[in-house]
Amino acid sequence: MRKYIIGALFGFALSFSVGAHAEVINMIGKVVDGVVDVTVNGNKLNSQAITIDGTSYLPVRDIGNVLGLKVDYDTATGVIVNTPSTDKQDKIKELGEKSREIFEERKKINDTIILPYEIDNGKPKDDDYYGAKKKIDEMTTELNDIYNKLQEISKQK
Repeated sequence: MRKYIIGALFGFALSFSVGAHAEVINMIGKVVDGVVDVTVNGNKLNSQAITIDGTSYLPVRDIGNVLGLKVDYDTATGVIVNTPSTDKQDKIKELGEKSREIFEERKKINDTIILPYEIDNGKPKDDDYYGAKKKIDEMTTELNDIYNKLQEISKQK
């Protein structure tokens, strides 16, 4: 008999327990209050915005296209709006990365090969020293070429 009473109490507790849940905002089933035209920088869009509960919902892709933005959609993150990179920006970034790599390599060669010879004046300079000096001169020329290319790009419109 005791088993039946415990079972009944357990069943009663499960039946009338309070459930906890988070409120999920969902637009499904909401009523559209109105439809309005959208004008961006004087350009009227072909698509319209909708109003639900006093909030306007705009056509993101159309607005992005008018503003020159890149609009993508990813199921994991949702809508992604970015400014598109231009060839000029890509070239500047590429040249900047290349110059940083050259500069770091040049510093490493200077610190590990050339400086020990220059600090110790009695140490005779050999092929390693002169080879490193030649390599640094080549790198300096390459960095100057990159600088000139960056100057040309910055003058372009």
